[in-house]
Amino acid sequence: MSNGYRAMRTTVLAVGLIAAGLLAVVFLVDWEVPLPAVGPSVEQSCVETMQRSPPDRSWLVERREEKIRGREIETVTLGELPSHGERLVRVAGVLHAEFEWVALYPSRAAMEEEPWRAPWVTLGSLWPDEPFWRTKGPSISDRCVVVEGAYSSGAGGHYGMFNGTIRDVLRLDVWSTPHRPFVTTVPPRGYHRGIRMLRPQFPGLAVVEQVWRKPIQSNPVNSIIPHLLDAF
Repeated sequence: MSNGYRAMRTTVLAVGLIAAGLLAVVFLVDWEVPLPAVGPSVEQSCVETMQRSPPDRSWLVERREEKIRGREIETVTLGELPSHGERLVRVAGVLHAEFEWVALYPSRAAMEEEPWRAPWVTLGSLWPDEPFWRTKGPSISDRCVVVEGAYSSGAGGHYGMFNGTIRDVLRLDVWSTPHRPFVTTVPPRGYHRGIRMLRPQFPGLAVVEQVWRKPIQSNPVNSIIPHLLDAF
């Protein structure tokens, strides 16, 4: 076997190995999901976590590409959402998910201080046949996330309490840490959760606060409300 033939065979093998490596990178790396510009309001722990490692869990809606239909998914910050109405967006933040409260915040502090000043997030498209706030809540709530979906402005969510809605969610990426659970206050014995409408700060936007209500005992329907809420 001549030296020229051996050199050519070595070159061909080397080129083949390089090509195989490049193909593996293309298939293993998800190029289509860049890290959103999280903005200065998103807490630093989330920024550092997202920059340091890929998400620990990811969920994609069935037939995602078909539902996108060639539309561009715009990477925005939470503060930029109001100017992107009726568009597909990709946004980062801290997600809280429980019964009648699923919203995206810039930080854990914002969740506590201004719980209603946040976009509502509809996750039913990812898990249409299950109460996701119960089955997936421990894995997704109070964690740093990236959400893809269609944003609509105006009052949204439960009783129109929230600022806008990220609906028809296409993808949810979740980082397991940091995780600081937000514990909802337990109603006093004999009471149940309720809301009270306040004077709107903006036209068309409902403003409410959470209150504890005691069922009217003469109404048998009210007497079972605490048990129904406890089931969730």
